[in-house]
Amino acid sequence: MKYATLLFLIPFSIWAQKPSQDSLNIVKELAPVTVLSSRIPQKENQLPVSVTTIGKARLQIGQTKLSLFDALNTVPGVFAMNSENFAQDLRISIRGFGARAAFGIRGLKIVLDGVPESTPDGTAKLGNIDVGLIERVEVLKGATAGIYGNASGGVISLNTESMPSKPYAEISSTFGSYGLKRYQVKFGSSWGAWSVLGSVSRLESTGYRQKSALERNLLNLKIGFRPSEKTKLSLLSTYIDSPKAEDPGGLTIEEVNKDRTQARKANVDYNTTESFNQLRNALILDQKLGEKSAVNARVF
Repeated sequence: MKYATLLFLIPFSIWAQKPSQDSLNIVKELAPVTVLSSRIPQKENQLPVSVTTIGKARLQIGQTKLSLFDALNTVPGVFAMNSENFAQDLRISIRGFGARAAFGIRGLKIVLDGVPESTPDGTAKLGNIDVGLIERVEVLKGATAGIYGNASGGVISLNTESMPSKPYAEISSTFGSYGLKRYQVKFGSSWGAWSVLGSVSRLESTGYRQKSALERNLLNLKIGFRPSEKTKLSLLSTYIDSPKAEDPGGLTIEEVNKDRTQARKANVDYNTTESFNQLRNALILDQKLGEKSAVNARVF
């Protein structure tokens, strides 16, 4: 009976191990990722630098779009904090650069559609950027970020949405606790050589703690003109109105145990509140001279 069982199992096992298709011959190619922040557009796997690319889905779908905190916290080598205090703005460090800043961004370069948002010493704020209009973020890490000039311990390159090929309109809203409300209207169209993309958004909140209210309005407009396949002219205009961004300040452990929602007494006495208005305009010219050469000029 043993020999009969062995004779039955051996041909069965040979048949079961015979593959219907060689899995090693199946090749699936992934779509290439072209990095634009390296000055010369190249594929990600061909760059000698550390670059992380974040797409539109990671930035907008299912996100609050209040700041870049959620997206940047997933990038290796990047540390972001202080996302809830809009008066002091988001604090970011890349591989240690910017870590000594008490608040905000220091020593890093922030670029929006190729236009620098940072001052020459690397000071920048992200509160004047509408995350709901950002389509792509590239984080350039390491010393190679020096191609952007001084104070480039790292570079965060932001790109707004591309011009639409046909008319569209989009309305979105976000609601949360402690009076959080965010509204946004986006629209765009193209006709002939002209195209336009616009966005209007409003963000407001009463805040979890006392004296932490926020009001912010953003208006973005992009106008594109392409007279030929080799020439592209873009006009970017942004207006920010932030009448209120309160700062409740820090508390001692005794104050936290007593009432963690209270504001620091000095912040109440001195009314620590940020308010600002900003108008930003930029004119960008992209001119292709050949297959491997181009001219890019910006006035802002």
